[in-house]
Amino acid sequence: MHDRVLRHPECVQNLYFTYHFVLRALPKAEKYLSEAEYSTGNDAEDHHTHKLMVALVGSERLRIACPIPFNEAKMWRGPDA
Repeated sequence: MHDRVLRHPECVQNLYFTYHFVLRALPKAEKYLSEAEYSTGNDAEDHHTHKLMVALVGSERLRIACPIPFNEAKMWRGPDA
């Protein structure tokens, strides 16, 4: 990992951006992810998975951990979007 990723600042920046992008997406998808069916083929696992997803997307810690790191509205506009 060090040789293939960490030695290349652009790769680290891409990972950082992707991490923040996913963190920002989770609260926005809260309603969908909280109501989705999780089917593992095992009822106990399905229930546990659902509980974990509801706890994750509804977490105040998640919202606090990822304040708006970039202006999403500007991100997808313009010639370099």
